Amino acid sequence: MGLIIQQRALQAAGGLREVLPVVRKRDRSLFDQIHRAMNSVVLNIAEADGNDAGTARARFASACGSAKEVRAGLQLAIAYGYVPGTKVAAVDIALAEAPLRLARRHECPCIEGLGKRRDMGRSRRRKCQSAKQQPPQIGARVEARLAWSKLPS
Repeated sequence: MGLIIQQRALQAAGGLREVLPVVRKRDRSLFDQIHRAMNSVVLNIAEADGNDAGTARARFASACGSAKEVRAGLQLAIAYGYVPGTKVAAVDIALAEAPLRLARRHECPCIEGLGKRRDMGRSRRRKCQSAKQQPPQIGARVEARLAWSKLPS
C-alpha cells in the first residue's frame, strides 16, 4: 500500500461505515451503487500501482470516475433525506480531492471521447476538467486536511 491516494481512499471508505447501513435500509439500490463505486475507487488505485503506464492511466481514470460516482450517490442520499449532510462532509471533501490527486499522480486520468469500442485504441486524450480547474485555495487545502484527519484510520 505505497500510494498515499490509496490510503486516503481507504480512509474515505471507512468514513462511509456509519452512512452505508442507513442508506441500505432506505434505498437498497443506491446503497449498492455507492458501495460498488467505493470498492472500485480503492481497487482500481491498487491495480494501477502495479501496472505499466498505459494501463495505470486507465485504472486511475476509472478510479477518478468512481470517486465522482460515490460523491453523486452521497449527494442523492442527502437530497432524499436519508442522511444529514454533516455525516458525509468529511468523506465528500476527501472524494472531491481524489480526482486532483489522481491527476497529479499520473498525468491526466480522465479519458474523454472514447466513443465506440473500435475507437478505443486511437482515441485522443484530452485534458480532464480536474486539470483545467484552478488549484484549491489555501483555505480549501487546510479544510481538506482537517477532513482527512477526522476520518477513522
